Amino acid sequence: MVRALAIGGDSGMGTGDVRLASLLDASLGTLGWPAVLWDGLLPYALAAPKRSPASRCRQPDHASGPYLLAGAFLSVALVGP
Repeated sequence: MVRALAIGGDSGMGTGDVRLASLLDASLGTLGWPAVLWDGLLPYALAAPKRSPASRCRQPDHASGPYLLAGAFLSVALVGP
């Protein structure tokens, strides 16, 4: 699903972000589906202020890696081990 967003969508995700998201989702799969779902939603919510049209620092190709990692840490905190 992440690869489809990167190829077909205007998400600004590169191949490195797709690889990182796949790795994080595979590792979060050990905690269950809720952790994977939270990790799928939280990075976009965390990156929303920077990607909003009203933002002055809007860049079309910004790195999504920090948001993916932060979303993974938050999903572990929300779901718990």
